[in-house]
Amino acid sequence: IALPVVTCTADSLISGEPTNFTATVTSGGVAPFSYAWSFGDNASGIGDTVSHIYQLAGNYSYQVNVTDSNGCAGFCSGAIILSSRLKAGFVASPTNGCSTLKVNFINTSIYAITYLWDFGDGATSVIANPIHYYANPGAYTVTLMAFGATGTDSSTVTSQIFVYQSPVANFQAFISGDTAYLADNSVDALSWNWNFGDGGTSTIQNPIHEYSGNGNYTISLIVSNAYGCSDTTVKPGFVKIQVGIEEVVSGFKFQVFPNPFNDQLHISLAPETDIKSSFYGESRMKISLMNIEGQKIISENKIVHQGVQQFNIEGFTGKLVSGMYLLEVDYNGNKKYAKLIYKE
Repeated sequence: IALPVVTCTADSLISGEPTNFTATVTSGGVAPFSYAWSFGDNASGIGDTVSHIYQLAGNYSYQVNVTDSNGCAGFCSGAIILSSRLKAGFVASPTNGCSTLKVNFINTSIYAITYLWDFGDGATSVIANPIHYYANPGAYTVTLMAFGATGTDSSTVTSQIFVYQSPVANFQAFISGDTAYLADNSVDALSWNWNFGDGGTSTIQNPIHEYSGNGNYTISLIVSNAYGCSDTTVKPGFVKIQVGIEEVVSGFKFQVFPNPFNDQLHISLAPETDIKSSFYGESRMKISLMNIEGQKIISENKIVHQGVQQFNIEGFTGKLVSGMYLLEVDYNGNKKYAKLIYKE
């Protein structure tokens, strides 16, 4: 009787995963047959079909010895190369924040050789551990494709990166004498931090600031929104204070009442003590009501006769909403101002 003639095969050649071995007697010998395997890593097995897990990648020689019922033996041997399984993976930090958001991507892939990143905003990279900046608010899905000797793998995290909307800082100013009336024109702002350029600061939205001396002052404003995102604007020399003698001694004084006002507003006008002689006689006076941004709402000309005058201003209230206003009184080219509060 001829000796057993044996063939053998192995598949699934990935370390850490089962490798399947099969032996077949094609001729010779007398059944039944016994099979004894040696896998080349000091491990063994029995049976015509067996599975074995190699823990490490590398080159291995295997052999199966076959014995028939009469004790006659045959064998089959072979060599295999075990590769490591490619796996794509990554982590990102931070995963949320204000625009422009800087994100560090750490590649945790194993057994990869090259990479392709898709950051979800149209940008890509082939760097192993890239840094990416997200300029626009929104949610972004990030994908990493890893390429290695055993093929391709990918890892995707849906809506992994979330970028919050940042506010936009902006403001205007209206100057009257030595006083600046600041008006916030920011977008999506919840808090304000003003610096008036002379050491003064404020955290209210529309502050009023009085300067102690002439000069050009740089104003800065930092605003924040509900997410804690902030923006800063700096306007060099934005406020120009130049108060002369003629503006300080303007030739008249006046009182406004009531304040706050509603449907009645009265102005009591009188001369300064040192220029009484120039006050008497018929003169023109212009009254203007402006909002805090310096926009003129109503303007009215009055004829002023000698002596103390009192004006009852009506018809303004239909154009007003509750808040702060500025009253400008122009008497013979000399101007004075008063801050008023209107309550509906």
